Amino acid sequence: MNKSIKQCLSFIKKHIYLILLISFFSLYTLEGIYLLDPDFGWHLRFGEIVLQTHSVPLKDLFSYTMPSYDFINHEWFSDVIIAVIYHLTGLVGVAIFFGLFVTIGLGVVVNIAQKKDKIGFWLSLLTMVAVTMVQFAGIRPQALSWTFFVLVWYLLDISKNKWRFIILPIIFLIWANLHAAFALGLFLFFVAVINSLLKKDRSSIYLLISFIISTGATLINPYGFKLWQEVILTSASPQISTVEEWTPSFTHIIFPMWLFIDFSLILLWFNRSNVAKKNIFLLTVIGILFLVGIRQAPLFMLFLLPLAIEAVNDFIDQAKKYQYAIKRLKVASLIVTIITVVFCIITLWPLESSLWKSGFNIQKSISLTYPSTSVKYLKTHPFKGNYYSIYNWGGYLIWQLPNKKDFIDGRMPTWINPNAPKNESKNALQDFLKIDNPKILDKTIHKYHITTLIIAPLKQSVPQCWWLQNWCNQVIKQRNKQNQPLETYLHIHHWHELIHDKVSVVYQLSVSQ
Repeated sequence: MNKSIKQCLSFIKKHIYLILLISFFSLYTLEGIYLLDPDFGWHLRFGEIVLQTHSVPLKDLFSYTMPSYDFINHEWFSDVIIAVIYHLTGLVGVAIFFGLFVTIGLGVVVNIAQKKDKIGFWLSLLTMVAVTMVQFAGIRPQALSWTFFVLVWYLLDISKNKWRFIILPIIFLIWANLHAAFALGLFLFFVAVINSLLKKDRSSIYLLISFIISTGATLINPYGFKLWQEVILTSASPQISTVEEWTPSFTHIIFPMWLFIDFSLILLWFNRSNVAKKNIFLLTVIGILFLVGIRQAPLFMLFLLPLAIEAVNDFIDQAKKYQYAIKRLKVASLIVTIITVVFCIITLWPLESSLWKSGFNIQKSISLTYPSTSVKYLKTHPFKGNYYSIYNWGGYLIWQLPNKKDFIDGRMPTWINPNAPKNESKNALQDFLKIDNPKILDKTIHKYHITTLIIAPLKQSVPQCWWLQNWCNQVIKQRNKQNQPLETYLHIHHWHELIHDKVSVVYQLSVSQ
């Protein structure tokens, strides 16, 4: 073998962990840029408003359906950070910030494990977790919570630094203004305090004082106690399950996620005697949250990863007692690595497809998902009245059409206002879910003075799906059939198509109407 190749392989082997972290950072950054999150637009606009007015709005500024609703934005400081970075460096800079934050979290969570096996199982486990997180990462405040969660865990369980009792309240002060998952971090803290008191550790009194101060620190926010009220109401809302990322995890097929979870839980079962009862309890609680909502998959996997790495080490230590066991484990590690690589390639397909179709052009990648062509037209052709659009485009349109308000967006799935004025909605999500009915659409149009529709094409073309072609044909035919009543309604009531592309179409009511 060529000497330079040997040196290259030796370098890769020696620095494989660092190389993986850099690779994961690149993936998270690309995800943030080329698969833009639906809520990015309203996060940016809210942050800009805070910077411009030097105050945090207490009412909804972006919708015409629920403008009098008391909007408690538990991510307000994240929005400010997004706005500041965006105006300094653009979208790329914001994506780099979030990508770096998530990568740091991965580094911290791996270091929570006491040691790493030399066979390489831990690298495969890390890769499964990291690649699964690509599907949930991007420019999203919840991604900041992942890192804060593992940082709190590290300070509570691993760090012996005496300053941690002071650092923890500062973390919760910041975290409570970044994202609502601070409540889960405080629960982690509470369990650690109880565990310490039961064991009668010397530091338990300092830990308890730090917990009390940390709890008080979460009340230092623009909303005071109402922030906790919002966290509880959102978590308990019966409507939240209508949003895809809050649906049960078993309804989602994510290959590396399920491979990692199955592999790790099997290892933990055989190594359960060596796992702290506190960690078993926390794993159970976070696991239930994960089963209820796929949104919690990153947190569950991050908590499970160090436990799985330690279980692998214990398993290997036991295997050393048997002849040929280590050789067989090395073969098994190679097989797991190959399976991991294959699953990762499949899982990363949405990102790969976006990069391929856009040719690494940011604006083109956005136009693959969002109604950018329609927005360009409407910017040059101002219209009176309101527009109606779909849920996932709300945040984008708040950003791109700042002088107009929207019907619904990603902030509003749990909003209920039983005392809303007659000209407002009591429940925008329920109104949105019923609007496919032409009769309800007609009432909605007149109630909110809607003159423009920005929607997906009513007649969808059949995509190229190779061996799934027949199935795709049937799905598209069914969708087009479902849209026939709406198409008829638009024709009868003199709505005219102004512009369309593969992503969106704009209909506008005739002036005579």
